[in-house]
Amino acid sequence: NTIHADGLGSRNYGIYAYRADYNALNNNTITAKGVDFNFGMLIYNSSFTEIHSNYISAYGTSVRNFGILLDIDSRASNVSGNTIIANGTSSDNYGIYIILTANNTVVSNNITTNGTGENNGIVIDTSSFNNISFNNISASGGERSMGIYFYYTAQNNTVMRNAISTLGLNSDAVYFNASGIEYPGFNNFTNNFTKYVWTSFLC
Repeated sequence: NTIHADGLGSRNYGIYAYRADYNALNNNTITAKGVDFNFGMLIYNSSFTEIHSNYISAYGTSVRNFGILLDIDSRASNVSGNTIIANGTSSDNYGIYIILTANNTVVSNNITTNGTGENNGIVIDTSSFNNISFNNISASGGERSMGIYFYYTAQNNTVMRNAISTLGLNSDAVYFNASGIEYPGFNNFTNNFTKYVWTSFLC
């Protein structure tokens, strides 16, 4: 399938799954384009989703473009073998963003992000027991573009054998956002190939 979600304003969705479990979203070419909040795929409160072998592009003239967003209790999903591009003429472009969920597998994806800043390949936010492995991640543009970005609420995740490169001022391969004494804990990192690795703490 070829899906174009081109809009003149905000919130354009290639595929939006809401309270829909056990779906297979495979072999699609998806473009989401508009001003801001453009989503190649938004998976919301939908568990056991298979996302495989898709070409996904999210582009905006303003902020917050997402290749794939796994949001609120979208558990046990498998995201594999996808090519994901999140570009914008502004900031906050994300390849895969995982928030308020758990037990997802993200493997063997090619992820590219670009913009003026805050362009992150994979973001783990308030999520646990996710497997992030064998991905190729390139994050670039402006400043503070991270390969994998962990919020301090991300716990017990596995990150293994990813190839990560970043380009930009203060851009790190793996970034930990810590607040006060809280920090991402019990995450397992194994054999990742990284360019520009840095661990940062925000107080």
